[in-house]
Amino acid sequence: MNPRRSPWMLACVALLAVGGLLGFHVYRLEARLVSLEANAGRRSTEAPRVQGAPSAPVRPTRRTLRLDDQAARQAAQRLGSELGLEPERVEKLARFLMAFHLRTALASARARGEDVSESVASYPELLQGDLKQELLGLRLSQAQLTTLSRETPGLEALLSP
Repeated sequence: MNPRRSPWMLACVALLAVGGLLGFHVYRLEARLVSLEANAGRRSTEAPRVQGAPSAPVRPTRRTLRLDDQAARQAAQRLGSELGLEPERVEKLARFLMAFHLRTALASARARGEDVSESVASYPELLQGDLKQELLGLRLSQAQLTTLSRETPGLEALLSP
């Protein structure tokens, strides 16, 4: 091997290795950026941004909030047996829980700026009436109310005067 060429050969190999590592790092950064954009809900057909232009706010999508009657009834059955309620009060509890969770979800969606008119039109019977009155209509004791509020996040705000 020629002694004059060995430093040049070593320098070329080092440059090739550094270039490969740099390329791999750039590839990983681009893959992470694509992943973050996908998680943010951006579409791949979106036009590329011009450097320095302010980004447009992401428009909320129109969502339909649906209730699972069967799941609500099962939860009411479980809570009713925990609270020691008779069957007709368990049915009232199921209706109350559906109304409470629907109203909470609608309020959250409105706070995010989403259009909830379709959901409001789908469940008019659950959006009528006063939740506090419906809860009082269940005639629960203080211990039962405490158990129910522990199982239903956000209910304590409804119970406060």
